[in-house]
Amino acid sequence: MKYLRYFEQINHKPNSIDIVVDSYFETALWTSEEQDKDMENKTIYDFSESARSRAKEEIEWFLDNAGDVFNEVSYTAIGHDLWLSRNGQGAGFFDRSGYDEDDAIFLMDLSKILGEISIEVGNDDKIYFFGGSEKYKTFDLEKYFEDLKLKKNIKKFNL
Repeated sequence: MKYLRYFEQINHKPNSIDIVVDSYFETALWTSEEQDKDMENKTIYDFSESARSRAKEEIEWFLDNAGDVFNEVSYTAIGHDLWLSRNGQGAGFFDRSGYDEDDAIFLMDLSKILGEISIEVGNDDKIYFFGGSEKYKTFDLEKYFEDLKLKKNIKKFNL
């Protein structure tokens, strides 16, 4: 049985969420490396179980709410852009081709609901998340689109 589990780990084929999470972690390391020497030799496998679980939960929420916006964008790009966008890195969904302007604004808004987050190495030499927001847990997609429509009408009619 022990060997069967080992075989499954070696032959694990990543699904879409795994690809997004791995790209998200790679981008987190890349943006933190210059500022934090503790990150220099870290890899995506150094993230703690709590960080991995949190990332997966937030990314699943993000993908569920984004709907079919990602039809022509790679999973790697999604993870990369999500990290950059939620942390105000000056790049992200708004500057990648493949989205129209409304989609880019929508993805940026979803990213901001997650809040800015940072990573730090814990005493156990694993990487942990700090910060962020739990607003996404109460986010109402229908209300978001109602508010967006109202804002567009206000702008359209100069109210």
